[in-house]
Amino acid sequence: MVSRVGDDDLQNLTVSSGDDAIRYTRTMASCLLEKAGPGVAEYLNNYASQPGLTSSLQAKLPACFDRVAYAGQMKLSVTLFQEALSEALLSAEANFAVPTRDKLAAGTWMTSDVPHRVVQEMATCLVERDRVTSTALVKSEPASPQEAAAFQTLMPLISQCLIRGTTLTSSRAGLRLALAAAVYYQNLSTPSASAAVSEKK
Repeated sequence: MVSRVGDDDLQNLTVSSGDDAIRYTRTMASCLLEKAGPGVAEYLNNYASQPGLTSSLQAKLPACFDRVAYAGQMKLSVTLFQEALSEALLSAEANFAVPTRDKLAAGTWMTSDVPHRVVQEMATCLVERDRVTSTALVKSEPASPQEAAAFQTLMPLISQCLIRGTTLTSSRAGLRLALAAAVYYQNLSTPSASAAVSEKK
């Protein structure tokens, strides 16, 4: 049986928030995908029932620390890491045949942290309304013209997806990662969607 590491254990690794933490976490996620491969997909696919980081992935983290040029201490958020791993898998177009242990019900992969969940719910709505552009955004290089164009296409949909009375607190980089997780889990729930995206390229 795979053992899991809880949120408190991950928090002992780092301390930061905002775009610095996003850049750090993205670098760690890409490295972890290189070193763990199918273990990343297994973790994401079973996140709904077991959200803690598996001990096998935790063991790979020290090997990735050297890639991160950060002169302070940071906090590694489980939610941010989940989203960054989703982005890494989608960007690499990795296809690991790892089944889910439980059928993913809508929203079960989302955080219980209310401000961040608002962002995740909006990202899910954006993917439902324009899966092709959302996927293209996630697969584009950060801060590239392609990313900017995708954001511009999605912007008119944000007001339609944001629940009235709620406040959105997220940077563009944060919304990008939330979109990555939303695309990943929607593709997981409806595998044929991936094929549909490929056909439109």
